[in-house]
Amino acid sequence: MVYELSGDVAWDYETLAEVISEISGKPVTYTDLSTDDHVAALKQQGLDDAAAFAAQLDADIAAGTLSGVTTDLTRLIGRPTVPLIDTLGAAAA
Repeated sequence: MVYELSGDVAWDYETLAEVISEISGKPVTYTDLSTDDHVAALKQQGLDDAAAFAAQLDADIAAGTLSGVTTDLTRLIGRPTVPLIDTLGAAAA
């Protein structure tokens, strides 16, 4: 048997920025960079050989590649998954 583990609700980068803004009380915006611009930004921050891989992975995620939602995790743990805002809020505390 194969399980697809996900939260009960899919979220995107814009939602992530909104939640971080709400928790931090500071404005956070998501800027969708082209893959080339993303690679350049990652390299500028010191990431070298893995920059292209990381940028492509982020592009795939932004395109919805990992946005599928299943109930597998909820069934395995016997309760609903924790919402994004609760998870990030606990981490920020």
